[in-house]
Amino acid sequence: MVSADNLNRDVLELIFTQLNANDLCSATLVSRSFFATATPRLYRTLFFRREQAMKFQVRRYRQLHVS
Repeated sequence: MVSADNLNRDVLELIFTQLNANDLCSATLVSRSFFATATPRLYRTLFFRREQAMKFQVRRYRQLHVS
């Protein structure tokens, strides 16, 4: 019998190409092999809103210039 952990990494990558970001996040919780295969795909493209970027810039500026 084939279990999820015994699937070849190439097969997992083919499966993961069909999943959206939310499903990929869920897949990383299944097993270590799923985590190792899905994580690079998740971080290939990062999305964030302008408000998030602005908050980061303000925080980073304060860290660098306020002592």
